[in-house]
Amino acid sequence: MKFNCIQNLKTRWLLCAIFLCGGSAIAQPATAKAEARQNSALQHGFFSPQSYRVQSALDAALLLTPEQKKQMQVAYAEVITPILAEQSKHRWEERQHGIKPTAEERKLAMIILAQEIVRGIREVRARYALLLTPEQKALVEKVDAAVEAVAKEVGAPYDAKLRSARGNERDALIRERAEKIKAVAAPRLKAILEEK
Repeated sequence: MKFNCIQNLKTRWLLCAIFLCGGSAIAQPATAKAEARQNSALQHGFFSPQSYRVQSALDAALLLTPEQKKQMQVAYAEVITPILAEQSKHRWEERQHGIKPTAEERKLAMIILAQEIVRGIREVRARYALLLTPEQKALVEKVDAAVEAVAKEVGAPYDAKLRSARGNERDALIRERAEKIKAVAAPRLKAILEEK
């Protein structure tokens, strides 16, 4: 699938979104810092996004084996890397040939790329889920269920307010709700992770 020109700023934003949604670095780490960055990039593949908002270091609780981490990297490399490489190749070709796409063409290219990446992330997450042991899967389900229960319990009073709020008021309510969910869920998650 060809991707017409993607604006540099939008591409950076999209790559950040990929990282937050389940992307990971693939290149072999040259330094300890690169290795740490690579390991942190493996985050956001097992637990729900809501759980990661409460506690970002959840993947460490799974005690993933080096083999599981390697298989995660392979899955990412086989699915997401070709999508990004194709997009990069087309951007390079457009620059080399001096092609100036219209705003509509750029928008269409972003939509196509986003659809491909979402499809890829779903496939990668499905492959990640196959890597977990039954104990790891049970922990993921327990953590996600606890956070979901807290979100329903704490977030329910905000639902009506959010429907009627606009602009800055809505943003403030969303932040306040997220902070309360995090404050209530964090001790529960800590207890779950300590009992395992």
